[in-house]
Amino acid sequence: MLAMQATPATPPAGIHGKGDSQPMSAPAALARTGFPVAAASGAIALGTVALKLTRPAQALKVARFTNLALASLIAGNGVGSVLFVQPALGSLAEGEYFRSEQALARHYADIMRALMPAMVVSCVAVLGLIPDRQSAAFRLTLGGTAGFLGMLATTAPEVPINKQTLVAPPDSPPADWLDRRVEWNRFNQLRTLFETGGWICLCLASLADTRAKR
Repeated sequence: MLAMQATPATPPAGIHGKGDSQPMSAPAALARTGFPVAAASGAIALGTVALKLTRPAQALKVARFTNLALASLIAGNGVGSVLFVQPALGSLAEGEYFRSEQALARHYADIMRALMPAMVVSCVAVLGLIPDRQSAAFRLTLGGTAGFLGMLATTAPEVPINKQTLVAPPDSPPADWLDRRVEWNRFNQLRTLFETGGWICLCLASLADTRAKR
């Protein structure tokens, strides 16, 4: 899985100079990358607060559902990448492999940049709604939160490699690109382990929460 890459800035329509595209200004680039993150995470945080104030009996159920949906999406994407996508791409010739990774990077960047922090925010939201801090549900949710924090930590070393992939000409991969790709794959596998472990903990937490209410 490719996540949280720095996407090359493209100018808004109609802004050109002598026929050439001008790079996006720093404030515009910051807004473009920061807004999806703030919007997704803010929606989860504010939605949780609103439910707690207006429908407290339903707040934990909704927060838990949102949390598991995000966790399933992210962990499933990671497992699919490790087991199917990356091995298939790695079997291509270097030029095709490089161009395929560029295309994936451009499509994944904005989506995962928003989803990954939102996932952690949703974990924190669930933790804040569990009344019994000594319960199995709370401890398992804490473990799931740690797993997805590990996801963020293992994404950081990938960012320079992703950026190198995106900025290079499609027909001219960097000389060390294949070696750095091996490094990227190791971090991708580690991140997927964190995601899968976090997902398992959150599923068990949901089951523990359900049993406690019987």
